[in-house]
Amino acid sequence: MQNERNTPKVEGWRINIIFILIAAVFSYYVLRLFSLQILQGNVFLEQAEENRRTNISVQTERGIIYDRNGVVLARNKASYNVTIVPANLPGDPTEEPIPGAIEEIYRELSAVINIPVRNGVLNDKSLPG
Repeated sequence: MQNERNTPKVEGWRINIIFILIAAVFSYYVLRLFSLQILQGNVFLEQAEENRRTNISVQTERGIIYDRNGVVLARNKASYNVTIVPANLPGDPTEEPIPGAIEEIYRELSAVINIPVRNGVLNDKSLPG
């Protein structure tokens, strides 16, 4: 008899309400996760790519350096580099290049930047002779 007095009685409907609340919260988080990952995943992927790649252009200028007599020792001069990435050339980089395609790119680039095709290139067998 004493054992019955010390044991609190929990009504069944209260336990059911707690289980329903837990299931509702769990269901909300599952639906929210589905919405973020599946339905809106591409939007967040684009935002992440945009956040990862940011072009920052900083104008650097050191100024003119003079010696003690006022003679210019160093001044700023614009310098530009043209780079050809082999992976972006036509054909598969692991195989032989497409005959004439790469040479044509070199010729067109040479005409645009006014530099001969062979200028500064050492031992490149893909260039025209």
